[in-house]
Order: sequence, then C-alpha cells, then structure tokens
Amino acid sequence: MIYFRGTTNFKVEGESAVTLGKFDGIHLGHQELIRNITAKKDDGLTSIVFTFDILPRKVIVGTRQLVTMTNYERRCILEDMGVEVLVECPFVPEIYKMDPEEFISKILVERLNAKYITVGRDFRFGHYAKGNVDFLREKAEQYGYELSVIEDQKYKDVVVHSSLIRQLIAEGNLKEAAAILGRPYSFVGQMYVGMYTYFLSDTDIKIWPPEGEYRILLTSGDKKTEGTIYVPRDAHLEKHFPVELLDKSFNAGDEDVELHFVD
Repeated sequence: MIYFRGTTNFKVEGESAVTLGKFDGIHLGHQELIRNITAKKDDGLTSIVFTFDILPRKVIVGTRQLVTMTNYERRCILEDMGVEVLVECPFVPEIYKMDPEEFISKILVERLNAKYITVGRDFRFGHYAKGNVDFLREKAEQYGYELSVIEDQKYKDVVVHSSLIRQLIAEGNLKEAAAILGRPYSFVGQMYVGMYTYFLSDTDIKIWPPEGEYRILLTSGDKKTEGTIYVPRDAHLEKHFPVELLDKSFNAGDEDVELHFVD
C-alpha cells in the first residue's frame, strides 16, 4: 500500500476510486465504503482512502477526543482490506479552509484523479463543513466522476457511528461494540515478560473500557493465547497493564502484539 502522511503535496497517478472520512474504528459502515472502492479495481481504478491525521474536532473545537483506533492500527486494517493508497492528510488551514468546490477540484480531481467517489449520507467537507453529498452530486458531471452514496448502516435499528462505538466501549459493553466493529475491540502494543507479565501500550489517545478484569486474546504472527487483563481507572494515562496468560510460554519478543477483548 502507498502511504502518504505528513504532507499536503500528495499526488496519485492514474484514475482512482476514492472514499473519504475519519474512519475511526473502521466499523461496518466504513467497511462497505472500502468494499466499494476496492471492487473498482476490476475497472482499472486505484482504491484510495482519504482521511486526516487527527480528528478535526481537536483542532476546530480545541477539545481532546479519545478514539478507538490509532493511525497505525487504521493503516494496518486498511492494507489488509486491499486498499492501495492511504492519504493521511495533515489537518491544516490550507486544506480545511478550502471551500467545497476548491476541495473537489484541487484535492479530489487534481491530486487524486478521482473517477468514482463513495461516501456516507451524512458526509460533510470543506470550510465550515459547507459541502455535502448534494453538492458532490451537483458537481459530478462537471468534474467527471461518478458518485455513490451508501445508506446508513444500522445495528438493532440504531445508526452505526464511531461515536456510538466509543460510548459502548466507555460503558464496558464490548460485545455490542464488537458487533458494530465487525471484530473484537483491540490494541496493538508489546509484551514485557519477567517476574510479572505486562501488556505495554504507548498510546494515550484510545478509549479503554471501565476499570476491571477482562478476558482477552493475544496474537502475534502465528502465536496466540487467551488470558485476562486488569484495566485500571484512567487507563489511557497508563502504559503498563498486568495480564495473566493461559499459555505461560507465550512470548512475542520485540514483535507487536495485538490484544483483543473477547468479553
């Protein structure tokens, strides 16, 4: 996968199929968008995900917002799903102050060469989020792209949103969160194995479930073991989490470990 980060001077050669959004969690709705663009490979279009390096709310409103996925975790899952190009654009004034038509012409058409665009019904873009799917549809013929707008994805009659997943995790409802994510909620980190065993997390931006003990599955390459983890209060401020492993021989060394909550 080609990965653009830390630059606004990205440029993709060849015609493309593009989806845009925050993609925090890559939930069931996001997954449909990604399937739409990867399916266009048969038409000779390069699949592109355009997103920002941070959640826009942090810059515009100035408030801290915990997420369900680090940029690294997002990149790994998108690559596994077959996305060919990921643009992780800096959320800077030269980009977010573009009016909607300028964003279409300079970003979607000139830099990404978009011939197919797929987004959710509530997608907004441009300065002060003035652009919407109606504006994208209005400009499709002028700029030479096809627009596909997916319907809201629902779980138990509730519209799927990243904010709903964050709420469920914060409440400790990991089973419902996993259903909407399409996989167990997880963290990528490393292991410390000594007199005691710890899962090491170097991120302070992800949501942890409430204080308590949880069943987990740890994987690293072809190695895996079940176990339990103790999550303390204000866990996002911690770096070391005590775990008990069913397989005491499990040791990933310096390799990444993925911790899945299976409760």
